[in-house]
Amino acid sequence: MVGFFVIWAIPFVAVTSIGAAGSLSYWIAVKMLIFVWYPWLFWRERLAEQLDLIGANISSLRRGLLWGITATGIWLTLNGASAALMGLHLQLAPLTLRALYLILFVPVVEEVFFRGYVQSALLGIDGSAFRAIFTTSLLFTAFHFVGWSFQGSLMRNLHTSIPENIFLLGLLLGFVRHRSGSLMASIILHAANNAVSVMLFGGN
Repeated sequence: MVGFFVIWAIPFVAVTSIGAAGSLSYWIAVKMLIFVWYPWLFWRERLAEQLDLIGANISSLRRGLLWGITATGIWLTLNGASAALMGLHLQLAPLTLRALYLILFVPVVEEVFFRGYVQSALLGIDGSAFRAIFTTSLLFTAFHFVGWSFQGSLMRNLHTSIPENIFLLGLLLGFVRHRSGSLMASIILHAANNAVSVMLFGGN
């Protein structure tokens, strides 16, 4: 665990020294290191075995696509209704590098780590899907706190419903990943959620 936070801190210190702590380059580097590279080294298994563990094998792809698209349709319908009740309207956001980062990059690396490695490991240890999904969702929410603290938005976000929404999203992502047996399902749902966030709030 110490190594986990050291890997997080090294790129943060490096980019802070050049005044780029809030840049995409930092977040891309740190998320690749922590969410993909670190667990891959920690498991010390062959790549094919790790892909099976996290649900990223070819055999589960079709089922993952079906679950991901279905869950996304339901999620978008609920989000659309909720946004309408709050007087919010979806609008096409500019296709910036930050938008691409949030919609394409973040869902992949975060799902590989949380619903791939963490949830699968907890399920293998405990055997309870409910506890594995619940615990992973708590960790998923907690790591957003760490990111917010680096960005200087922690206290502001804690006084909103954002943490609760992230936790509920984590539960849904975990359920979809578990029932489909495929990481693709949660990646699709996560990407759709982030796309809605970008269109409603600019990804903030």
